[in-house]
Amino acid sequence: MTVNHYDWSAYHANVRPNKIAIRDLSINKELTYSELDIRSNKLAEWLQRNGVGKGDRVAILSQNCTEFFELEFACAKIGAIELPLNWRLTKPELEYILNDSTPTVLIYDAGFLDISLELKKDCQIKESLQIDNEDSSSQYESALRESNGNYQEVPTTHDDLIMIMYTSGTTGHPKGAMINHRMQLYNCINLAAPAFVSPETVQLVVLPLFHTGGMNCYANPVLHAGGELILIREFDPGLALSILGSSEYKVSHWYWRCTLCRGYFKDLVRKGGIYDPGLGYDRN
Repeated sequence: MTVNHYDWSAYHANVRPNKIAIRDLSINKELTYSELDIRSNKLAEWLQRNGVGKGDRVAILSQNCTEFFELEFACAKIGAIELPLNWRLTKPELEYILNDSTPTVLIYDAGFLDISLELKKDCQIKESLQIDNEDSSSQYESALRESNGNYQEVPTTHDDLIMIMYTSGTTGHPKGAMINHRMQLYNCINLAAPAFVSPETVQLVVLPLFHTGGMNCYANPVLHAGGELILIREFDPGLALSILGSSEYKVSHWYWRCTLCRGYFKDLVRKGGIYDPGLGYDRN
């Protein structure tokens, strides 16, 4: 049986428009669910005006930022596919991925300007947008200002792709894992229930959003439930500790991987703290 995809960013914009959806602490930026959906609508319109159709890929090269989710929801509205890129990769590695996936548009952060322009040229990518959070007239923000959000809705089903995430390629070339709307939805449902994710959830996102650990554990489940995300650009043990210990942010959830533990505990020692597995972190 064919099941249609539903626009859950629009749903939350209607149900809880003024609730904070995402905080980007790196630039002191907050987006409500209404603002997130409006920006996604405008990006969807810009993408369509610039030739992006159903099934086309849109790549993004950036450290963690709200634009990952604006692009995700914009793609869902028009049947396009988000392609998050690992910013730690070298140009030849990224070039292989882009030639394999053939995106129509590359969205990139200003910090990756040089490599992005080279990739756009060498991989023959038609269009690009630069994100620059220090410039309100950046290409990305200008594109949104020039759009009114009147995109042409494209019917999509659970069988249609929403994202392609490339593996590390440890046994050969990276391979694109194709994630459809059904996979994304049931990931949200299956992870949210045992972790008690709800509209009151506040998650600190420390893993990179180009990785499934950042995007799907538990960023997407939290947004699907109507909760709040707190983003930091990349994992910083000291910064993560200060956020977790702050009564201002009221973090209820966070997800990390064992590979981050070494830096985490080194930071505890460096700051003169004591870690007790039963009690957590304490500074003497």
